[in-house]
Amino acid sequence: GLESGEEIRRRLANAGQEMERHSDYDYLVINDDQDRALRDLTAIVLAQRSRGERRRAECRRILTTFQRR
Repeated sequence: GLESGEEIRRRLANAGQEMERHSDYDYLVINDDQDRALRDLTAIVLAQRSRGERRRAECRRILTTFQRR
């Protein structure tokens, strides 16, 4: 009840355009159930943080500790 009719129409138009381009996205979070959407988003963030290219330097540092023994 806080948004004008024009604002609601604009947001719905944007949502429709985003949905039409669903195949352009790597991840899709459908916000029809807030708890599930939050779980999905959390899983995506955790997966991105664990990607190999983000962790390579950390792995190399750990490997050097094995070589010292």
